[in-house]
Amino acid sequence: QHEAKMKYEDILKDRQDMKAKIDHLQEAVRTHFSALTTLKQHAAQLREEKDKSDQKVEELNLSLKELQYGKNMLQDQLQVYSGDGGVDIETLERALTLVKRRGEAIEKLPFLEDTDGESQLSIPIMKRKLEDCQRVNLRLTEENEKLEGMLKLQ
Repeated sequence: QHEAKMKYEDILKDRQDMKAKIDHLQEAVRTHFSALTTLKQHAAQLREEKDKSDQKVEELNLSLKELQYGKNMLQDQLQVYSGDGGVDIETLERALTLVKRRGEAIEKLPFLEDTDGESQLSIPIMKRKLEDCQRVNLRLTEENEKLEGMLKLQ
């Protein structure tokens, strides 16, 4: 019986040791689970910050490209206006004057002659001249028919 009692005490002791180990392991699992949850939340937060940063980088790259394009345009204009682009200033001024005059040509009265000595042919001017010629042709044709009718009557 003493042996049974000793076995019983050993089993109780083993049971208590096992229970302590189980409690310890359960606490470790809770701690690890809490740490894992915290890490997942932190990873999600970092992912969100990364996405925002990537979007900001794209916006900044787009803005940079627009600024570089504007800078290149300004450099080209500076070269043209400073004469470094191989374009003579007189030629440039003459071309600008021609462009300006063609824009003003629509506003000129049709009965005034061109005082510049340069022909300024543009599509609106040519269309207007064609319409004028068609009207004159129609009027002359009607007048011709009327005169032929009068001749036949005489």
